[in-house]
Amino acid sequence: MAASRGRSGPRRFDLLALAGAYPDGGTYTPVAGSEGGFPLQHAERPARRYAEQEVARIRKRISRSYVLKGETATKENFIRSSSDAGILHFAVHFRLNSLNPLDSELHFSATGPGEGENVLYAREVRDLKLNHTDLAVLSACNSMTGQLRRGEGLDGLCRSFFYAGVPSVVATLWPVPDSEWTVHLVDRFYQHLAGGMDLRGALRRAKQDLLDDDPLIDPYDWANFILVGRPDTIALGTGVPRGLMGLLIPGIPLVLLVGYLLTVRRRLRTK
Repeated sequence: MAASRGRSGPRRFDLLALAGAYPDGGTYTPVAGSEGGFPLQHAERPARRYAEQEVARIRKRISRSYVLKGETATKENFIRSSSDAGILHFAVHFRLNSLNPLDSELHFSATGPGEGENVLYAREVRDLKLNHTDLAVLSACNSMTGQLRRGEGLDGLCRSFFYAGVPSVVATLWPVPDSEWTVHLVDRFYQHLAGGMDLRGALRRAKQDLLDDDPLIDPYDWANFILVGRPDTIALGTGVPRGLMGLLIPGIPLVLLVGYLLTVRRRLRTK
């Protein structure tokens, strides 16, 4: 049975969700200075038409949420708000640099050539102070990929979030379908998470929900999201810092016992 996570610190909201700002239709060319580090077939990325729908559904599930989309979906706004949320959700594009994983990129918008204001690099993620963050959800293509280092394992974006202090990451093994299926999967995941399931159970149940809705659904549309790290339960919607919640819940039986003993003692004295 997974433990309930307790991570202390001030919180303004339970979840920060970011929907990448991309043009409707067509493709865009990400900022990339090292052609050798990027496969040519990934030179362009299509617009993510369902990104805003994805974060809108999340916002309905998690009441204490803050959403960045459109013109507000900037790197500056994200960095300013990132330490205030228990969960970080990215519905954006990801580009792996297979030669140097620290130069891999999360694209917050359709940035033009020579502009990098809305590109967050994996090396920058490592420098973020996310010790109060419980979970990062990388709803971006191939976000689980990286460079396999002998004796160290897979070095990529997920590891950068671990270095920044995030103990659990949900990432993808292949491209994320820009479709309603992704929206439904993410929505069900947060539904079960808000209902008290642990991370592993919530993700498994969300996938099962899609199969229950359509037993013939292609695994490509739902099986790419995986959990890496701790499978804990996350307390949502309480407004109480995680560390304090972690102390309060185990202490409730002790408080009740002490209250009972004091009541018995008082009655004995009055006899």
